[in-house]
Amino acid sequence: MSEKVIMLEKPVLHEPVLVVGLPGSGLVGKLAVDHLISLFGGKLFAEIYSYRFPPYLVIKQDGSSRLLRNELYYLHVNDINQDLIVLTGDAQPSDPVGQYALSDRALDIAESYDAKLVVSLAAYITYSLSSPPISVYGVTTHSELVPKLQQIGVKVMDEGNISGMNGLVLGLAKLRNMKGVCFLGETSGYVVDPMAAGATLEALGRFLGFTIDVKSLQEKQKEVSEFVKSLREFQRRVEEERAKAGEQAKDLGYIS
Repeated sequence: MSEKVIMLEKPVLHEPVLVVGLPGSGLVGKLAVDHLISLFGGKLFAEIYSYRFPPYLVIKQDGSSRLLRNELYYLHVNDINQDLIVLTGDAQPSDPVGQYALSDRALDIAESYDAKLVVSLAAYITYSLSSPPISVYGVTTHSELVPKLQQIGVKVMDEGNISGMNGLVLGLAKLRNMKGVCFLGETSGYVVDPMAAGATLEALGRFLGFTIDVKSLQEKQKEVSEFVKSLREFQRRVEEERAKAGEQAKDLGYIS
């Protein structure tokens, strides 16, 4: 069997929503759900292993090691008296078959707890190192949810695609008669982006009806901003050098 699920606990959950955030561009989804787990004291209850993950061994701080895996946590949000099941992990499978298989395994577990809604958090890549404010885009499996996305200030997408498990899990959820929503935070795609992660979390909170403190993500962004500043300066210098090289080429063209 190419996937193995280890159930560490079988919690009793109340009207759970599956929230998905796996590593991708800018680590937007991963950072977002890691913050969610930390903020609300999420507890690990299931691990999913797969032959489809890249062939790496994770070395831990205590000197031990483990395989790459996806993880499922549960947590309770008092503001809405509801539980969340959170899917995250070290990586996404390196091929489409693995991404389909792991998405299905995660949905199997969520469905066993009678989850009816899946919300994924992902990146909307702009390839631009622009400064905040950051827009959040959204897409849903069912058109009746579109007005709610508009109501909470999300820009509804009407074209394009979402690659990887953060998008795939919604399509597979729809086949199970579950509803799905994806929130995508604007990011350059060049650097880790805590601000984009925070923006998607705030959209999640508005959608489900609770408040999420993202101050610590904003603090992390300060470090990233310094790096981005250096990257912009590097880009400026490269463009200047290219311009100079172009002028020199023009000059050489007149030599006979």
